[in-house]
This record gives sequence, C-alpha cells and structure tokens, in this order.
Amino acid sequence: IEAHKARIYLKQGRLDRAQIWAQERGISVEDEVRYLSEYEHLTLAGVRLAEGSFDGVNDLLERLLALAEAQHRTGSVIEILLTQALVDQAQGDRLKAHAALERALRLAEPEGYLRTFAEKSDAMRQLLFDFRSANEKQPAHPLHSYVDKILAAFSPPVKVISKSAISNPAPEIIDPLTDRELEVLHLMALGLSNHE
Repeated sequence: IEAHKARIYLKQGRLDRAQIWAQERGISVEDEVRYLSEYEHLTLAGVRLAEGSFDGVNDLLERLLALAEAQHRTGSVIEILLTQALVDQAQGDRLKAHAALERALRLAEPEGYLRTFAEKSDAMRQLLFDFRSANEKQPAHPLHSYVDKILAAFSPPVKVISKSAISNPAPEIIDPLTDRELEVLHLMALGLSNHE
C-alpha cells in the first residue's frame, strides 16, 4: 500500500514524498530481487527515474526482468519493459527505449493491455508518439493500430488557459437564438409537451 502511495505521489509530482517512502522502506537498487518485492523495486525505479538518478537502475531492471521471464509472468515482464523504456528514454538512448517498448507492445497486444501503458506518465505518451512516428515509413507496421488504441486510452492532457488581455466584445456565435427559440427552450425545460 505504501509503495502504491509512492506511485501516486510521483504522478502528483510530489517527488519528496516518494523519496521519503524509499528512505523509510530502506529499499535499494542493489537488493536481491524477489517476486514479493517486485512492485516495490519497480516503484523505486520510478523514484530514481523522477530524480534523474540512474545508478544501478538498469541493473535492477535487468534482474527483475530475468526473474519475471523465468517465472513466465507476462504482466510483470510488460511493466518492467515499460519502465526500462522510460529509463532508456530519460538517458537519451532512443533505440534502446524503442526496442524495450516494442517488445512490451508485442507481448501486450494479444491480451489488449491498455491501462498498463496509459497509467504511466506523460513521458510514456511521448515515447509512444515517438515510436509511432519513427515507424511511419512502415505503413503496414503491425503495431500501429494497437499504439493508436493505447494513445486513445490516455487521459486528455490538461490545458491551462490563461485569461487573455484582449477582450472580445462580440463573441463568435454563428447563428444566435431568436427570442422565440429561447422561449420554446424555457417552456421545454418546464416540462411542457411539444403541442403545449
């Protein structure tokens, strides 16, 4: 539960709270990897990613991946690959990021995974866009439609609209409602029938 809270803190941009979790938990990238600590170690990788501190993170992810593959845990393999792709992207290794992402996509597509991707950060959305555009030259790329489906599952980005210093004295209404139309709408809102 605490690791899940740390992930929520990361999504909220509250890195300090996630770092406190990691310190209090005493978890490290050098720890022995086990199935029962996988979620926490992936959370720690997310904290290190947010910090931009990658020492030992790649090794941790490789060890987690080897364990998950040996135990045939496809869902874990996908999540580890996605985390690895984000780490590679943050380190500026686009080719490795795309390779890890493509591998995750190929494993995820048969089962139709969406949330596993869409619950990641905006960095994942950007990585998917980048992957999609890098493969535009291959119109029949087998993952195009799946990537599009995943991108559609992301929450729409929040747009901050600042108030303009320029006033608009005449808002652009294509065809304003007449007084009669407004009256009819008011009567309909009161529950009157069409005839009435």
